[in-house]
Amino acid sequence: MRMKFLNLSILLILPYLVMSQNFGGLGLNPTKMKWEQINTDKVQVIYPQGLEPKAQRAANIIHLLYDSSHYALGDKKEKISIILQNQTTVSNGFVSPIGPVRSEFFITPPQFSFLGNVDWWDALTIHEYRHVQQFHNSKRGITKAASILFGENGWGGASVLAMPRWFFEGDAVFFETQLTNAGRGKTPDFDKQYRSLMLSNRFYDYEKASAFSLRDFVPNHYSLGYYLTTHIRQKYGEDAFVRAAQEATAYKGWFPIYPYSNALKRQTGKRVRGLYTETFQELQEEWKQESLTLDLTPSQQVNPLKKKTVTNYQLPVFLSENDLIAEKRGFQHIRTLIAIDKNGEEKRIVTPGLASDNNSTLSVGGGKIAWIEMAYDERWGNQDFSIIKTYDLDTRERRKITHRSKYFAPNISSDGTKIVAVEVSESAKYSLHVLDASSGQILQVLPNEENLFFSFPKWMEDGRIIAVAQKNSKNALVLIDPEDRSTEILTPFQVEQISYPEPYESFIFFTNTITGIDNIHVWDMSESKEYQVTSTLLGATQAAVSPNGSQLAFSEFTAEGWNIKTMEMKPGAWRELKENYETTIDFYASSSRYGNILENVPETVFTTKKFNKVNGLFNLHSWSPIAVHPEYGGGIFVANKLSTLSGSAFYQYNINENTGSWSANVSYAELYPVINVGYRRGDRSRNARFYREDRIRQVGSQVFRTVDWVEDDIEVGVTLPINIAASNHFGDLSLSTNYHYLNVDFDDREEGTDETFSAMEVGLDFSRFQTRARQQVLPRWGQFFSVSYLRTLDTDINETDYFQANGRLILPGIARTHATSLRAGYRREDSESSYKFRDLFPYARGYGSVTGDEIWVLGVQYSFPIWLPDLPLGPFIFIKRLKGGPFFDISQSTLNRISDEALTSLGLNTLDGEFPEITSEFKSVGFDLRFDFRFLRLLDADVGVRYAYLIDDVGSDRHKILPIVAAFSF
Repeated sequence: MRMKFLNLSILLILPYLVMSQNFGGLGLNPTKMKWEQINTDKVQVIYPQGLEPKAQRAANIIHLLYDSSHYALGDKKEKISIILQNQTTVSNGFVSPIGPVRSEFFITPPQFSFLGNVDWWDALTIHEYRHVQQFHNSKRGITKAASILFGENGWGGASVLAMPRWFFEGDAVFFETQLTNAGRGKTPDFDKQYRSLMLSNRFYDYEKASAFSLRDFVPNHYSLGYYLTTHIRQKYGEDAFVRAAQEATAYKGWFPIYPYSNALKRQTGKRVRGLYTETFQELQEEWKQESLTLDLTPSQQVNPLKKKTVTNYQLPVFLSENDLIAEKRGFQHIRTLIAIDKNGEEKRIVTPGLASDNNSTLSVGGGKIAWIEMAYDERWGNQDFSIIKTYDLDTRERRKITHRSKYFAPNISSDGTKIVAVEVSESAKYSLHVLDASSGQILQVLPNEENLFFSFPKWMEDGRIIAVAQKNSKNALVLIDPEDRSTEILTPFQVEQISYPEPYESFIFFTNTITGIDNIHVWDMSESKEYQVTSTLLGATQAAVSPNGSQLAFSEFTAEGWNIKTMEMKPGAWRELKENYETTIDFYASSSRYGNILENVPETVFTTKKFNKVNGLFNLHSWSPIAVHPEYGGGIFVANKLSTLSGSAFYQYNINENTGSWSANVSYAELYPVINVGYRRGDRSRNARFYREDRIRQVGSQVFRTVDWVEDDIEVGVTLPINIAASNHFGDLSLSTNYHYLNVDFDDREEGTDETFSAMEVGLDFSRFQTRARQQVLPRWGQFFSVSYLRTLDTDINETDYFQANGRLILPGIARTHATSLRAGYRREDSESSYKFRDLFPYARGYGSVTGDEIWVLGVQYSFPIWLPDLPLGPFIFIKRLKGGPFFDISQSTLNRISDEALTSLGLNTLDGEFPEITSEFKSVGFDLRFDFRFLRLLDADVGVRYAYLIDDVGSDRHKILPIVAAFSF
C-alpha cells in the first residue's frame, strides 16, 4: 500500500503526455478567423467557417464510434471537444489527456498517406477517437481517484504513467486498420520497418525497441505497439487484452511500477518483455518463410555499400545515363540534395528547407531542380505554408517561386518553363495548378468537380499530366490534359495504395502495394495492361527512367536506410498483373469482424452555431520543468481551447542569488502584440558595496555585503513575437516592453530602505539555428542574442538601472556530429545601489554572483558524442548516449572609482575620500558530461555533471562539481 502511494506521488508530478505527438505549445490562429461548432451530447466539433462538411463528417463518425461495441475497452463514455485546424500544412492530429482534454485535427492530407489508401479525414477521425476511448476507459482504481482529487491533470497523469506509449499508438493503429479497408497495419510501408530488422537478424531486446536508439534504426512506438497489441489479441483473446488495460490503469496489484506489464502477466502468463520476444520470434519465422518464396530481381546499388550510420538515399532523378540527383538525409545528415554518379561518387548541390518525409518530392527539368519546403507566418503559430523553390544547376541560383502557398509535389516540365503542383485550400478543396516556373504566376487551374485528392502529378513529354487520384478510399492513375481540361481514368480504382508515378513514352511506372510489398509496377497505355517490374525483399518505390530509357532507378529500403538501385529496362521480363492476382505476403492484420465501418457512416445534419473564442477560460493543460540558466524550477500552464488566453504559474530558483520565487502570468494573444499581466513574490539577494568608518583608526573603507529582501512585482506589458524561421533554420525574434510596480521589504533597514516604486523594462531576444540530425549534439549553425534594459522610476532612494546583453554562436566542429559553441556576455549595473534587479547574468562557469559595476564574460565549449552504447541497466535505465566536451571561460568585473558620499553609509560618514577602480578576473576550465537515457521506460532525460576548475579562486576549494539538468520529456 505504501508503494502505491509513492507511485501516486510520482505520477502527480510527471503528468504530461500527448498521445500522437508531443506538442510544446498549440500556437495561435489569425484574429480574423471566425469559428463555429457542432455541439451534441457526444462530441463538440469546433471548426473555422468553411469547414462544415468536414465537421459534419467527423461528428457522424464519432457518433458511430461512440457505441463501444467496436473492440470495446470498457463501457465508459464521455463527451470530447475536437478542434479542426486548417491553417497548417502539417498532416497530423493529437489528443491531449491533460486538461483541457481535447483533440485537434490538422486537415491537410499528406501526398503519401502513411495511414494507407483511405480518405485522410476518415482515418484521422477513427485513429484519434480511439485515443479518446482509451483515455475515458482508464478512469479506474487509482486513476479514478487521481481524477477526483486532482481533476483532469491527475487523471491524465495517472493513465499515461500506467501504460507504455506504444500501447496507446499501437492500439489506435490496430483500430484504424480493423475498422477500415486500409490503415497502417495493411500498408507495406509500415510493415517493412520490423521486417527489415527481422530478416537481417537484428533482434534487439525490449529495452532498446521501446526506448529507440541514436545508433541504429529502431522502428517507432506505432510499429512496436501495433505488433504487440495485435499479437496479444490474437493469441490471448480480446478479453485478456481489455482486462490487462483496465487492471493497469486501476494500478491493480501490490507492485506499483510497470502496472501494464504486471497486468499482462496476470492475463497471459508473460510480462511485456516475454510477449515482445514471443511476438517477434513468430513474425521473424513467418517473414523468413515468406521471403523464400520471392524471386528477387537483380539490381545494382548506386550509393556506397558501407554506411557509417543510418543514411537514406531517396527520390532519384536522372541527369544523364550515368548521373543522378537524389535526396540524402540520415542520423548524421539533414535533408540535402546531392549529385551521384554510377561509381557512388557524390557531390552536395543544395540544402533545402524542412519538409516531411511524406511530402518530400524532387523534380528536375530544363536545368532546374524544384521542391517544396515549409514556411511560417511571422506571428501566428498555427499558420504555416508549403512553398515551391527552385535551384538552377548552371547559375547556382536558389529562388522562391511561391509565397504563403499550400502547394505540394511540384513537378517541373522538361524545358523548365512550367510547374504543376497540388494545391490544398483552407476549405479542403483539392486542385492542380499550372505555374510559371520563373515567376510562380498561376497559368491554369485544372478542373476537379468531384474534388478528387491528387498526389504526385508528373508532366509527360506531350504536355499532359499523370497523377494519382483518390476517392472513397480507392485510388487510380489519371491522365489530365491541360489543353481540353479533360481527365481520363487510366487504371481501375483499387483499394491497394499506389504512388509516385513516372511517365516514359507509353509507360507509366508507379509504386503498387498489391503484392504486400512496395514494388515498381508499370501501366502500358498502348495495351491498357499492368505489369510488375521489380520484386524486392523489403520494398522499392520512387521510380525514375534514364534519358534513353535503358535504365530504371528506384529507392529500396534496408535496416541501414534507403538505397538507390538501378536495373536494366527489360520489358520482356515484366510480370503481367492478372485480375485474379494473389498477394504473396499475408498481412499481420486479420480481417475485422466489423468490416469497413466507413461504408455505414450516417449522414445526420447536426445543428451548427457560433463558437466563442474565450470559451473554457483557464483550463490546466500541462506541467513542465523550467531550465533557463540561471533560473531553474517548474510550472503549470493553462489556456482556453483556442489559446487566445493563456496563463502559467511557476516556482523558480535563481542560482546566482540563491533565492526562490513564485509567480503567475496571464497572456492575451489574440491581437498582434501579446498583452501580459503577471505577479511575482519571492526572496531576493544581491551583493552591494557600502561605506563604513573605523572611528578609532579614523579610516573609511568600502564594504561588500549581501543584501536580502522580499520583493513583490506586479508586471504589465506587451510582447511582439516574430517567427523568422526560413528554409532549414528555425528562428524567433521577440520585442517586449513591461511596466513593473514594485514593493521591497529589506531584512536589514541599515542596508536598504523599504519602498514602493516603479520600473520600466525593454528587451529584445533573437534566436536562429539550423535543424539538426539525430546524432548531432547541437545544431551545426546557430545564433542566439538577447539584450535587456531596466530602470527604476519615481524613486531616489532605490534608484538604479540595469543593462545586459548575451550572445552565443554555434559553429561546426571537426566531425559532423561535433559543434563549437562561443558565448559572450556584458552587464552594467551600479554596485552602490541597495536595490538591484534580478541577476540573470551567465557568469564564468563554476563561479557564483560577482559584484561589479561592469562585467563581461567570454567562453568556448567543444561538444561531441562520446559513446552511443544502447546500454540497458535492467528495466530501469536505458542509456542512449554519453556526450560532453571541454570548456574555458574568462570573465572580468570592474568596480568604478567612487567617492564615499556616493555609497550608503553603515553608520556615520565624517571623512572625505574616494575609492579607486578595482578590476578582478575569473577564469575557469572544465568538462561537461551528460547522459541521454530513458528512465523507467517512460521518461527521456538529458542530465549530467559539470566539473569546473576555478583558476582565479583564492579559496582552497577550486574544484567544483555541479549537476546539469538539461531536459526531460515523455
